[in-house]
Amino acid sequence: MKYLVGLGIKFGMMLAVIWIVLGGFFEVAFSDVLAISAILTVVSFLGDVFILPGIKNVTAAIADFFLAWAGVWAIGSFFIEQQIALGTASFIAALILTVGEIFFHMYMRRHFFNSPSADEENQSTAPPDPENDEQKRSSVRDMQTEYGEDMHAKLSAKDLKSKKQQ
Repeated sequence: MKYLVGLGIKFGMMLAVIWIVLGGFFEVAFSDVLAISAILTVVSFLGDVFILPGIKNVTAAIADFFLAWAGVWAIGSFFIEQQIALGTASFIAALILTVGEIFFHMYMRRHFFNSPSADEENQSTAPPDPENDEQKRSSVRDMQTEYGEDMHAKLSAKDLKSKKQQ
């Protein structure tokens, strides 16, 4: 069920952005916008589910930018019949979608993968919640070093003799 919610959010974002850019500025039919959005949503969501857990947010956003740009351009060339500047339209749509994808990736990491992104992990300053056993320490700053009592190495009798002879 949670995957359907995520898919719905992603589809809503894609549809809104592509409809505003292609439909609003370039007067593309809504049926074409709907088809482009549906295909691009499925491909992009599969990437988010299977690839996103292993990469950082910045890398995922760059990949989504190129996927959106190439996707709108390639799929649009099949569906859109009128002459428009499809390269420009797909570039503008990809820029706007990339901004939305950054927030969608944060949502995916929190609700689907139950872990903060590597980018968020480095910025974590809040201590872990003591009542939540499942919460892991997510920051390098939370690690501690254990010190022993022996701060100086003890020299053996053999080492002491060689040191006195020098």
